[in-house]
Amino acid sequence: MEEYLEKTKKGLPALWEEGGGMSNTGHARIIADSEGQRKKPVFIRTGGHLAIGEHALFIVQEGDVVVDVQRHHDDFDISVKQIKRINQDAEGHLVAEMETLAHFNQGEWDNEDIAEKYKDAITSAKEKSLCYHCREPHYATEHPEFQRKITVNLKDIQSIQALCDIVGYQLDCKRINERRFFFDFDDKQKKISFWYNEDTMDVETNMTIRHLENAGVLEIDKVDNKTYTAIVRTR
Repeated sequence: MEEYLEKTKKGLPALWEEGGGMSNTGHARIIADSEGQRKKPVFIRTGGHLAIGEHALFIVQEGDVVVDVQRHHDDFDISVKQIKRINQDAEGHLVAEMETLAHFNQGEWDNEDIAEKYKDAITSAKEKSLCYHCREPHYATEHPEFQRKITVNLKDIQSIQALCDIVGYQLDCKRINERRFFFDFDDKQKKISFWYNEDTMDVETNMTIRHLENAGVLEIDKVDNKTYTAIVRTR
């Protein structure tokens, strides 16, 4: 079978890890090397529509393996495919010739040896198809943009200071009694400045989070009114 590939800005062939789960259904695609090991993505999507979407872009080569999963409730249909050749068509599109190495349906594999060899990638693909509204990669080596996942409890100015320290921004803030409002975000200088009082503290917190997220140094999933989980990135 043939499949069109993505093309990086340098013209290299690439494929996305993608997918996720809903209540009763799910799908996933996992990219691995010829031995089934994790690869390093060249890009991790952090904005736009992430749920059950494209999450990590991998440069691929002949021999790499692609695991595709379709799920309905607890029934899985799994294909393990290998890129045999990468060609360019007359219009300049990159095309991969894929060979199916193993297929799982109706509860059994047609090639147990292949299933065992690539079991880690297969397991991750199944997990991704079960991951409700999945928003991040499941099978990748550490990307240089990833630092770590943290929990942020933004209850006071000290917690905002701690967050700014983690992401490498200087925080210049001043507590005032007047109900005045000032906020400035300098991405080039990596500096955040604001005045605050008890009435404007929530506004300053939300603006800080929004600006840091827009700058691409973190991605926030709101848990409750004041607690967030954040993927923090270096730039």
